[in-house]
Amino acid sequence: MSFSKSLARVTRAERALQRHERRVDTRLQRFALDWQSTWAPMRIVAAGLASGFLIGRAEPGRVIAYSAGAMRVASLRGKVVAV
Repeated sequence: MSFSKSLARVTRAERALQRHERRVDTRLQRFALDWQSTWAPMRIVAAGLASGFLIGRAEPGRVIAYSAGAMRVASLRGKVVAV
């Protein structure tokens, strides 16, 4: 193989590698944006589950009593009659 053919082959390979690098970079940026937008709801759910578990583990009696009282108050708000 002549030097000019080898040089052309290397040049083509370098260009292909550069195209591939740009494609990977674009996909990585898109993945980062998708990951950030997906992470927000997952973080809210995870924080809710963790705090619910910790509160229930720490004081289960008080939490049940509080939630029962809150349910009574919520149900009374819908039944208020103006006199």
